[in-house]
Amino acid sequence: MVKTLKLPIKVLLILLLTMCSLNTWAQSDMEAQAKTDFDLGFRLFKKKLLFVDTNKIGKFKLKNNAQLFFGRSNLDYEFSSLKDKNHNPFVYNANNSSYIGVELNYKFLCIIISKGIPGTYLDNTVKGINNISLSTAYFWRQVGFKAYFEHYNGLLIPEAKKGGYILQKEINLTKVGFNFTYVNNAKNFSFRAAQYQDEIQKHSAGSFLLEFNPLMQKFNSANSFLPDSLNIKEYHGKFVGLKKMLFVGADIMPGYGLNLVAARGKLYFAPSVFLGTGLYYHSLETKAGYINYGNFSITGKLIINTGYNGKRVFVNLRLKASSQDYILSPTIITSNFNDFQVSAGYRFGDVEKRLPHGLKKVF
Repeated sequence: MVKTLKLPIKVLLILLLTMCSLNTWAQSDMEAQAKTDFDLGFRLFKKKLLFVDTNKIGKFKLKNNAQLFFGRSNLDYEFSSLKDKNHNPFVYNANNSSYIGVELNYKFLCIIISKGIPGTYLDNTVKGINNISLSTAYFWRQVGFKAYFEHYNGLLIPEAKKGGYILQKEINLTKVGFNFTYVNNAKNFSFRAAQYQDEIQKHSAGSFLLEFNPLMQKFNSANSFLPDSLNIKEYHGKFVGLKKMLFVGADIMPGYGLNLVAARGKLYFAPSVFLGTGLYYHSLETKAGYINYGNFSITGKLIINTGYNGKRVFVNLRLKASSQDYILSPTIITSNFNDFQVSAGYRFGDVEKRLPHGLKKVF
C-alpha cells in the first residue's frame, strides 16, 4: 500500500513544479512584453513631443549665449466697486523703475543679474522698501513651465493733486506662482524662437496655445486698503474695512501665438494673446471679521516680440502686458502689469573645448 502511494505523489509534485515553472515563465514573458510596450510607448511619446519640421524650424550650432538688456516694468492694483457709477478706482503702485542687466545661458545653467537704475523709480525719495523677484523656467518642444516668487514690502498711493506718491510701508504683497504652457502645433511653430530666440523660425507659422497658471497671492496691511471716502458699505458691502487678503487658485488661458518672419527667419514679428478665467478661494479679513469666499477671475495677456535673430548676434524688443480682475462682487480687485525690454545677445560655443585637457573634466 505504501509503495502504491509513492508514484502518484511523485507525479503530483512533478506536475506542480511544471505548472509553477510555466507560470513563472509566462509571468516573466508578460513582464518583459509590458516593459517593451512601455519603452516603445515612451519613445513614441518622446518622438512626438520633440518632433519638428526642419523646413520650418532650425537650431543654432552655437548653443550658449550672453545678453545685455534694458527695460522698464510697472505693477499696480486697483480697488473699485460695481456700485460706483463714477468708476473711481483706488490705486496702489509698486515702486518700479527702469532696469539694466546681463543674462548668461550656458548649457543647463541660466544666470540673470539686474539692477534698478537710480533716478528712474516712481518715487525716488522713498527709502526702506524692497522688491524681491526670483524665477526659473524651462521650455521643451511642446510644453514648458515657469516658477516664480515676488515680494513687495511697501506700496505707493498716487497723489493726484500734488502729482507725487504717498508711501504705505505697512502693506506687504507676496506672490508664488507657476505658468505651464502647451503648444499645439509644435511641429511647425517654435515657441522658443518666438519668445527666447534660441531657435529660428524659417517660415511663418502659428499655433494654438494653452496656459495653466496656479497662483497664491497674499496681501497684508495694518489698516484698511481703502480710504474713508470709499470705504463705505454702499460701495463695498461686506468687504468694508478690508485689510488682509489671501488668494489661492488657478487660471486657464487659451491663446494663439504667431511668428511672422522674413529673410529665412532673421527678421521676425511674434505676437501672442491669451484670454481666460480662473477659480479662486479667498480668505479675507474685514471690519466684520474673516470671510472665506470662492469666486472667479478674468485674465488677459499680450506678448509681442520683434527683432533680428542671427547665427551669432540677436536683438529683441519685447512688450508684455497683462491684466487680471478678481470679482468679489461688489468689490473688484484688478492687477495690472506691463514690461518693455530691449536686449542684445551674442552666441558662442562650449568654452571647455578650448580649455586644457585637465580642466575639461570640470565641465
